Amino acid sequence: MEERMIYTFFIVSLPFFFFFVWLFVCLCVYLFNHSHSAI
Repeated sequence: MEERMIYTFFIVSLPFFFFFVWLFVCLCVYLFNHSHSAI
């Protein structure tokens, strides 16, 4: 039962993890482009 809960939590949190990683990458790219164009 414990392993089942862990796997369920992992499967549910995985999409959120990828979403936050994608959001962080987009933010870094946006800041990089903004600072590059400002220079």
